[in-house]
Amino acid sequence: MPRRHGCERPWDPHQVGALVYFSALCAGCYAFQFQIVEEPASRVVLGVLYTLALLLVLALYLAACLTDPSDPGLRGPTQGSYYCAACQATVGETSKHCRACDRCVEGFDHHCKWLNNCVGQKNYKSFFALVLFTLSLLVLQLAWALWLFVISFTQQDSMRDCVRQQYGNTVNYSGWQAMLALYAMTVIAAVLLIVELCSFHLVLISRGMSTYDFIIAQRQARSGQADSLPSTASSLMGLAKRLLRCQ
Repeated sequence: MPRRHGCERPWDPHQVGALVYFSALCAGCYAFQFQIVEEPASRVVLGVLYTLALLLVLALYLAACLTDPSDPGLRGPTQGSYYCAACQATVGETSKHCRACDRCVEGFDHHCKWLNNCVGQKNYKSFFALVLFTLSLLVLQLAWALWLFVISFTQQDSMRDCVRQQYGNTVNYSGWQAMLALYAMTVIAAVLLIVELCSFHLVLISRGMSTYDFIIAQRQARSGQADSLPSTASSLMGLAKRLLRCQ
């Protein structure tokens, strides 16, 4: 049965894992970073701003995930150029059939397992905005976490007092530093992953290519049907396979 959007079951393990991972990063920010802000008013202001940023990311995620990118020809007769035997419908020139979703997607870019949905003409902007805003949020979050980790050594006395005041006298300061370092490393891993994904799409946009176009060009180059790919082809292909999970 054709998939309509990314929240339909079965959920993809990549989608579930990404949501759990991102939720853990957000929880870590509230637990490790906001707790150290001693001034109540500042803590409230920062908390509100961070929560609003999270709501924006959530809205973009839902927009990309819940949008049905299917070709209009699947819902009725259109002036399509091609006939899809699998969908038994006439579809547009830019539409491709996704085996994972069992439907033709208008302006097909790729099937994203992180969204459990195809990315096409109707939801590419929300998908790319999601990548950009998530990256921006996590970079700021990482910078703050690293700053806290540095001053936990350079201003050890004042930070130890702050930690005891916020978490209680029974909290081990070295243990808190270790947990903060572990949290920062998980944020670094997420930032590196999204930087690669964002860079990949920026290059594709600058070349006027979709992910699908790039995959086809790479396959043609391997089979000798094309002389060459852009200079960054091999690295981009690796990113496409590792990050986008193209089908």
